[in-house]
Amino acid sequence: MWWKTAKLVFDTLLEAESCLQVLDLSENNITGWLSHFKWGSPSCSNTSRKISKSLKSLRVLNLRCNNLQKDDVDCLKYAMVYMPNLEVLNLSENPLQDEGIRNLFPYLVEKSKCETPLAELHLENCELSCDGVSQLLEVLAATNVPLKSLSIGDNHLTRLVPRELEVVKWPGG
Repeated sequence: MWWKTAKLVFDTLLEAESCLQVLDLSENNITGWLSHFKWGSPSCSNTSRKISKSLKSLRVLNLRCNNLQKDDVDCLKYAMVYMPNLEVLNLSENPLQDEGIRNLFPYLVEKSKCETPLAELHLENCELSCDGVSQLLEVLAATNVPLKSLSIGDNHLTRLVPRELEVVKWPGG
Protein backbone atom coordinates (compact mmCIF):
# COMPACT_ATOMS: atom_id res chain seq x y z
CA MET A 1 0.00 0.00 0.00
CA TRP A 2 2.77 2.50 0.90
CA TRP A 3 4.34 1.97 -2.52
CA LYS A 4 1.11 3.00 -4.27
CA THR A 5 0.92 6.10 -2.08
CA ALA A 6 4.52 7.03 -2.87
CA LYS A 7 3.83 6.56 -6.58
CA LEU A 8 0.69 8.72 -6.33
CA VAL A 9 2.64 11.53 -4.64
CA PHE A 10 5.41 11.28 -7.21
CA ASP A 11 3.04 11.22 -10.19
CA THR A 12 1.16 14.23 -8.79
CA LEU A 13 4.43 16.16 -8.51
CA LEU A 14 5.27 15.33 -12.12
CA GLU A 15 1.85 16.30 -13.44
CA ALA A 16 1.95 19.61 -11.59
CA GLU A 17 5.27 20.51 -13.20
CA SER A 18 5.99 22.37 -9.99
CA CYS A 19 8.95 24.56 -9.16
CA LEU A 20 9.66 22.91 -5.82
CA GLN A 21 12.89 23.90 -4.15
CA VAL A 22 12.61 21.63 -1.10
CA LEU A 23 11.27 18.09 -1.12
CA ASP A 24 11.10 16.33 2.24
CA LEU A 25 10.16 12.67 1.93
CA SER A 26 11.68 11.67 5.26
CA GLU A 27 10.32 8.81 7.38
CA ASN A 28 8.19 7.23 4.65
CA ASN A 29 9.79 3.79 4.25
CA ILE A 30 10.01 4.07 0.45
CA THR A 31 12.42 1.21 -0.20
CA GLY A 32 12.29 0.28 -3.88
CA TRP A 33 10.33 3.38 -4.87
CA LEU A 34 13.31 5.02 -6.55
CA SER A 35 13.45 2.23 -9.12
CA HIS A 36 11.17 4.49 -11.22
CA PHE A 37 14.32 6.29 -12.31
CA LYS A 38 16.30 3.31 -13.55
CA TRP A 39 14.64 3.19 -16.92
CA GLY A 40 16.81 3.72 -19.92
CA SER A 41 14.15 2.73 -22.45
CA PRO A 42 12.95 5.13 -25.18
CA SER A 43 9.34 4.62 -24.09
CA CYS A 44 10.08 6.72 -21.02
CA SER A 45 10.93 9.90 -22.91
CA ASN A 46 7.63 11.69 -22.10
CA THR A 47 8.03 10.86 -18.43
CA SER A 48 11.63 12.04 -18.56
CA ARG A 49 10.54 15.44 -19.89
CA LYS A 50 8.00 15.78 -17.07
CA ILE A 51 10.61 14.83 -14.49
CA SER A 52 13.04 17.31 -15.92
CA LYS A 53 10.56 20.18 -15.62
CA SER A 54 9.35 19.19 -12.15
CA LEU A 55 12.65 18.54 -10.44
CA LYS A 56 15.06 20.99 -12.06
CA SER A 57 14.39 23.69 -9.44
CA LEU A 58 14.89 21.29 -6.50
CA ARG A 59 17.63 22.48 -4.12
CA VAL A 60 17.03 20.29 -1.04
CA LEU A 61 16.16 16.60 -1.08
CA ASN A 62 15.52 14.98 2.30
CA LEU A 63 15.25 11.19 2.16
CA ARG A 64 16.16 10.62 5.81
CA CYS A 65 14.88 7.48 7.52
CA ASN A 66 13.25 5.72 4.56
CA ASN A 67 14.92 2.32 4.89
CA LEU A 68 16.75 2.98 1.62
CA GLN A 69 19.19 0.23 0.63
CA LYS A 70 22.23 0.12 -1.65
CA ASP A 71 20.06 -0.59 -4.71
CA ASP A 72 17.92 2.45 -3.92
CA VAL A 73 21.02 4.66 -4.04
CA ASP A 74 21.91 3.13 -7.39
CA CYS A 75 18.49 4.26 -8.66
CA LEU A 76 18.76 7.62 -6.89
CA LYS A 77 21.75 8.63 -8.98
CA TYR A 78 19.51 8.38 -12.06
CA ALA A 79 16.89 10.60 -10.42
CA MET A 80 19.43 13.22 -9.41
CA VAL A 81 20.39 13.77 -13.05
CA TYR A 82 17.08 15.67 -13.26
CA MET A 83 18.04 17.86 -10.27
CA PRO A 84 20.79 20.16 -11.59
CA ASN A 85 20.29 22.68 -8.78
CA LEU A 86 20.43 20.18 -5.91
CA GLU A 87 22.60 21.59 -3.12
CA VAL A 88 21.57 19.54 -0.07
CA LEU A 89 21.12 15.77 0.03
CA ASN A 90 20.10 14.03 3.25
CA LEU A 91 20.33 10.24 3.22
CA SER A 92 20.77 9.85 6.98
CA GLU A 93 19.25 6.96 8.93
CA ASN A 94 19.12 4.62 5.94
CA PRO A 95 21.04 1.30 5.98
CA LEU A 96 23.01 2.17 2.83
CA GLN A 97 26.27 0.59 3.97
CA ASP A 98 29.55 1.11 2.14
CA GLU A 99 28.32 -0.38 -1.13
CA GLY A 100 25.38 2.01 -1.24
CA ILE A 101 27.64 5.02 -0.77
CA ARG A 102 30.01 3.71 -3.45
CA ASN A 103 27.03 3.76 -5.84
CA LEU A 104 26.87 7.52 -5.23
CA PHE A 105 30.54 8.26 -6.05
CA PRO A 106 30.10 8.87 -9.82
CA TYR A 107 27.29 11.33 -9.09
CA LEU A 108 29.41 13.22 -6.54
CA VAL A 109 32.26 13.60 -9.02
CA GLU A 110 29.98 14.78 -11.85
CA LYS A 111 27.97 17.08 -9.58
CA SER A 112 31.16 18.87 -8.50
CA LYS A 113 31.65 19.92 -12.13
CA CYS A 114 28.20 21.51 -12.38
CA GLU A 115 27.29 25.16 -12.09
CA THR A 116 25.46 24.37 -8.84
CA PRO A 117 27.56 21.81 -6.94
CA LEU A 118 26.36 19.80 -3.98
CA ALA A 119 27.07 21.81 -0.80
CA GLU A 120 25.79 19.52 1.97
CA LEU A 121 25.76 15.74 2.29
CA HIS A 122 24.17 14.11 5.33
CA LEU A 123 25.03 10.45 5.95
CA GLU A 124 24.45 9.97 9.68
CA ASN A 125 23.61 6.46 10.86
CA CYS A 126 23.96 4.82 7.43
CA GLU A 127 25.92 1.78 8.66
CA LEU A 128 29.12 3.04 7.05
CA SER A 129 32.48 1.58 8.00
CA CYS A 130 35.86 3.28 8.24
CA ASP A 131 36.75 1.89 4.81
CA GLY A 132 33.60 3.29 3.21
CA VAL A 133 34.08 6.72 4.76
CA SER A 134 37.77 6.74 3.80
CA GLN A 135 36.80 6.02 0.20
CA LEU A 136 34.15 8.73 0.35
CA LEU A 137 36.70 11.23 1.63
CA GLU A 138 39.09 10.32 -1.18
CA VAL A 139 36.35 10.89 -3.77
CA LEU A 140 35.40 14.22 -2.18
CA ALA A 141 39.05 15.29 -2.14
CA ALA A 142 39.26 14.67 -5.88
CA THR A 143 36.20 16.77 -6.74
CA ASN A 144 36.36 20.26 -8.23
CA VAL A 145 34.36 21.97 -5.48
CA PRO A 146 34.46 20.93 -1.82
CA LEU A 147 31.34 20.33 0.23
CA LYS A 148 30.46 22.99 2.77
CA SER A 149 29.07 20.37 5.13
CA LEU A 150 29.56 16.62 5.48
CA SER A 151 27.77 14.83 8.28
CA ILE A 152 28.89 11.24 8.98
CA GLY A 153 28.00 10.84 12.66
CA ASP A 154 26.64 7.67 14.26
CA ASN A 155 28.36 5.26 11.86
CA HIS A 156 30.87 2.48 12.56
CA LEU A 157 33.98 4.68 12.46
CA THR A 158 36.35 2.91 14.80
CA ARG A 159 39.68 3.64 13.13
CA LEU A 160 39.37 6.74 10.98
CA VAL A 161 42.59 8.64 11.50
CA PRO A 162 43.26 12.38 11.14
CA ARG A 163 45.45 11.72 8.06
CA GLU A 164 42.37 10.52 6.17
CA LEU A 165 40.43 13.61 7.17
CA GLU A 166 43.20 15.85 5.83
CA VAL A 167 42.51 14.78 2.22
CA VAL A 168 39.22 16.68 2.24
CA LYS A 169 39.42 20.22 0.89
CA TRP A 170 37.55 22.22 3.49
CA PRO A 171 36.15 25.65 2.61
CA GLY A 172 38.49 28.44 3.64
CA GLY A 173 41.36 25.98 4.11
